[in-house]
Formats: sequence, structure tokens, C-alpha cells
Amino acid sequence: MKLKDTAGYEYLDEACQQALRALDHASVVRILKAGADLLVSDVRALPSPRSKIARAGYSHLLDTATGNETDDGYAVGWGKYYGPIVEAGHISPKGRRVAARAHLRPTYKNNMAKYQKAMQEEFNKMLEE
Repeated sequence: MKLKDTAGYEYLDEACQQALRALDHASVVRILKAGADLLVSDVRALPSPRSKIARAGYSHLLDTATGNETDDGYAVGWGKYYGPIVEAGHISPKGRRVAARAHLRPTYKNNMAKYQKAMQEEFNKMLEE
């Protein structure tokens, strides 16, 4: 079967080639960072019961939400120990199960389209450069 008009396919092929050339590790991290930074700002803005302690040296757990580049891409988290314990739940020293109070996952699920749009816009900017 021969195609009579291949202009559309040639355009698609060129667009795919351009996208592949733009995607090195640093570019992928840049794209992921665009969405991750929005997630971090959304988590920090969550309306939660805030502690009454406002002295120096104290911070609310949600204020520790950050994003960091990893070998595999870009990771968002909060706190080294306490954040994951709150997010996933744990067993108390008395042997009771403490329920999870997730913040990252629900925020991501509720705003997933916003983060994807930010990453798509960053990818489009890279293609235009």
C-alpha cells in the first residue's frame, strides 16, 4: 500500500525527532520540576490546624515540603522521618496502629491536571528553544 500524501507523516516524524533530541536527563528533570514545584506550593498552602507555637526554631510539618533532584528524576517529600510516618501511618510504641494522615497523595490526585499542564508547558518551551 502506497501513501499518496506523506506530508502529515513527515511533519509528525520531524516533531517526534525534535522532541527526542530535547529529552536528555537534565531536560526531563526540568519538566518534572515544573510540576513538582506547584505540588510543593500547594502542600504548603493546605489549610490545616496550625500549631500555636510561633517561636524561632519551630516549624509546621507542611512547611517542610520540598522537592529535590534524584538520580531518577525529581522527588517531592516532607521531612526525613516524621513526614513519611504521618503520610503512611505507623505502629506506636504501645503496639497500636496510628492511621495515616496523607497530605501529598490527595493533593496530587486533586490537582493532577494542573501539574500535567505545567509540565506540558515546560516541554513546549523547551521545544521552542
